[in-house]
Amino acid sequence: MPKIQEILIKVEGELRIRHYSPDTVKSYLEALTDFFNFAPPDLGKIDIKLVKKFIVEQQAKGITPQTAKNYLDAINFFLKEVAGQPHLVKSLSGSFDKSKEFNRAGKIDITKNSKKPPTTLTHCEILKMIDSLENKKHALIISIGYGSGLKVSETVNLKVGDIDFDEGVVRVRGNNKERITVLPEKLKVELKEFLKGLGEDEYVFRSFRDGSKLSTRTLQDVVDKAGEEAGVEKEIGFQTLRNSFAVHLLENETSIIQVQKLLGHKSIKSTQMYAHVIKPKIEKIKSPLDFEEECVN
Repeated sequence: MPKIQEILIKVEGELRIRHYSPDTVKSYLEALTDFFNFAPPDLGKIDIKLVKKFIVEQQAKGITPQTAKNYLDAINFFLKEVAGQPHLVKSLSGSFDKSKEFNRAGKIDITKNSKKPPTTLTHCEILKMIDSLENKKHALIISIGYGSGLKVSETVNLKVGDIDFDEGVVRVRGNNKERITVLPEKLKVELKEFLKGLGEDEYVFRSFRDGSKLSTRTLQDVVDKAGEEAGVEKEIGFQTLRNSFAVHLLENETSIIQVQKLLGHKSIKSTQMYAHVIKPKIEKIKSPLDFEEECVN
């Protein structure tokens, strides 16, 4: 199977031959990089269902309709001009309705003004998902994804040395940057046991066969399976765990600045989208009529 970079070079060549603008070339390559990181480009496994799951996962991150359309355009170009699968392009185009929301027929909304709040789960739904898994590694994947607010790419690249049990933190590294997020207290004993005997440079979630890191697709499948086992009816992905981490912290009165730092957002605007879906705890809200304030006659 060709490597992602090799395929992207082919895509770039085809775009330039057809005189696409530099901006379009850049946006298509970025879109396809995201898609292939979600599902490595095994041409035999790319189908409509996979593309739908990818778009739903991106929508869970709060992308704009224009970005969703760009993803579809880039994937269509790849399938038609590079992969030589124009029949998939026709089927794919027919699977996206430009006026309706994602529904049971499998349609995904890419219309203007259709930006949706990020998909989240309740704390209890996530605990049910964790409890539904007999595989200890899979349960830990969901636990740390939710408990530390990690992206799927960050989780597959997590190494033993990135976890500081004494400080109770996880160091997330990537693109020459590092951020610190929380390590759930509940995971310490189980995670220490799971990592026993491993070197600091080894992957936390690895193949027992050869020690290589798991693919992002594998982690997405773990979430899918756990969701089904727990009876979750929403369209969810690994990003849903991270969304839930942010929303639950905000609901429990963690400052939005702290949540921004934990998530590694450059802009506070990226974090503010979670503020629109938090459910205030009514029992803690005092009516203004109950305020104790002396009034001067």
